[in-house]
Amino acid sequence: MRPDNATILATIKAHTTTKTYAEIGALLGVARKLVVRVGRQAGFRKLYVSKELRAKQARQREVIRSHASTHTLKEIGRMLGVTDERVRQLCEKWQIERRNFMYSPLRWVSRLQLRKLARQPDRTLVEIAAEVCVSAETLRSELRRRGIERFTKRERDARLLKMGMRVCGHCRRTKPMNQFTRDAGHSSGYSNRCLECGRAYINARREREAKAKR
Repeated sequence: MRPDNATILATIKAHTTTKTYAEIGALLGVARKLVVRVGRQAGFRKLYVSKELRAKQARQREVIRSHASTHTLKEIGRMLGVTDERVRQLCEKWQIERRNFMYSPLRWVSRLQLRKLARQPDRTLVEIAAEVCVSAETLRSELRRRGIERFTKRERDARLLKMGMRVCGHCRRTKPMNQFTRDAGHSSGYSNRCLECGRAYINARREREAKAKR
């Protein structure tokens, strides 16, 4: 059943900056000519939507959807190069639900204090969260929102070394120390690649050398 003119006009106004006449027609299941005629009869002049504008809006929509639950409007605005008010308008336009950080239980804790709390190597995240009277998930979300990592790479490597583990520099997987060869060239005394990645690297190098000789 063909939609009435009021429905077509409302759809044109809702997508005037995001879709072309052809895309609106496909959305409603009618011909493009009908969409154009209804818009002209109502005296509504639709803005031209270029491919560049649609691509830009798609990127903005993706960024906002990805960070709406973890970042404030001002932080998302810095990512997009727009004001926080513009981000709020885009959220309403695309019906993106966002989290209100105004009432975060950790809003009074400074970034420096939160960083010191999180980087306690002898305590788990659950224990730290109990100290500040919040859940571990709330603390984890707040750390992610503020861009705070629990440990630096050096601190993480030192903790793994005490546990007899190491992260492979190639496949980035955590493996026991017996999966790494001794290497005096590294500060840890072990190679940066695990045995599996080391063998794959040597085989690939031999193949390249054999092709070069041919």
